[in-house]
Amino acid sequence: MHPLFSQLAPGGTHCQTVGTSRGQCDRSAFTLIELLTVIAIIGILAAILIPVLSSVREQARSSVCRSNLRQGVLALTMMLQDNEGQITVFRSGSGAGRMMWSTQLVDGGYIDGGAREIFFCPSNAPSLEEQFEGPWMWRTYGIRVFGSGQSFNPEENPGGQHYRLNVNSVDIPSRFFLLADSGEPSGKRQRFRISTQHARGMDGIHMLHGGRANMAFLDGHVEGAGRERLRDLGFSSAFDEDFNAIILQ
Repeated sequence: MHPLFSQLAPGGTHCQTVGTSRGQCDRSAFTLIELLTVIAIIGILAAILIPVLSSVREQARSSVCRSNLRQGVLALTMMLQDNEGQITVFRSGSGAGRMMWSTQLVDGGYIDGGAREIFFCPSNAPSLEEQFEGPWMWRTYGIRVFGSGQSFNPEENPGGQHYRLNVNSVDIPSRFFLLADSGEPSGKRQRFRISTQHARGMDGIHMLHGGRANMAFLDGHVEGAGRERLRDLGFSSAFDEDFNAIILQ
């Protein structure tokens, strides 16, 4: 070979004969096998890290959710104290005739009207615009409207619904939840109430945090309740992360 020319040696090694001894090579390129090995390593790392990062993000959202519930239940207990332990959590109607627990907290100054994000779980929250317009009050965390301490009084709202909450007779505040992750399967979103211990129809408890539902109780504590805890609290079914009703066995 003429000394003024160079050649590509087998295996992708570039050999230069000018100014060097014959056979001395300058390695300057990847081989196909090396390139495929790098791509495979990147794919393996991605397969390992993506689920981990997703889990970390969900843990962060769950932490924010518990903080929201803690602020919400604190505001509710303050409103209960100001109203001798009894409040209307929902009254159907239109205009001034309709009452919702969330709007009462805002109108009463218990929660800043500009901080409505605390009514929504970050794992299933409406857009920021939807939080300040339209029927935002229907898509909040679910307030308890069943069982001990609840009353359904249609005579106070003829032709409609009127749910009141009375906590004066609650024996064990640490077992009486006030707010929780809720689900409405038809809209794939939160529902402002949890009206039954059976996840069906329009609302139910929603286990959207890795198989757990965040719940805030009358004594102020917040916890992530799994299947066993929900059964202990009397729930027979719940919605999973995809809004499918599951039996709590």
